[in-house]
Amino acid sequence: MSRQLAAGVLFAVLAVAGAELRGRSLVGDTASLALLTSLALGLAVAAVTLLATTRALRSSSPRIREWVEQLGGSVDAGGGIALAVGAAAVAAVSEELFFRGLLLSWAGLLASSLLFGAVHLVGGGKARWIWALAATLLGLALGAIAELTGSLAGPIVAHALVNVVNVPRVRAAYARGRLTPGSLGRRSGGKPLGGLLRAKS
Repeated sequence: MSRQLAAGVLFAVLAVAGAELRGRSLVGDTASLALLTSLALGLAVAAVTLLATTRALRSSSPRIREWVEQLGGSVDAGGGIALAVGAAAVAAVSEELFFRGLLLSWAGLLASSLLFGAVHLVGGGKARWIWALAATLLGLALGAIAELTGSLAGPIVAHALVNVVNVPRVRAAYARGRLTPGSLGRRSGGKPLGGLLRAKS
């Protein structure tokens, strides 16, 4: 978690420095209509993302459960839930300032979203690529909101909600033993699952 906090601080410093160099505001348009539109769209994106996470956590599909297990192992890095949630909130704000507040205007929607996905290559196995793809899609949605409304309010709120709600959920599922290492390695007949988790013969 200390690495997450350090990365968050780094992204925030880079965003502020870049904005100062360009002489522009990081938060964008604060007019009431733009702000409300941004918040409404951000909440909609957050709701869809959280619903997708809920479905993944409740899935009975061995493949999806394996991916969630791999992700859970990377999220469950110790340090307690308060630190994890705090790091998730800091990461959300700092990443939005950097990727949507600064990089979006420099590199464009697609490139900034791909870079956002790349920094989310965490965990092991295939899950890291699924997670990076999900982050890229989220980056596209949040970047589109920022471009459409000129405000970062919605992207920041959406990103913070997704991080703060999902980190404890994934950690709790992992800690309950539902997603413990090897718990998904069995299929009928004791065949290996995905070549990663092998059942005992």
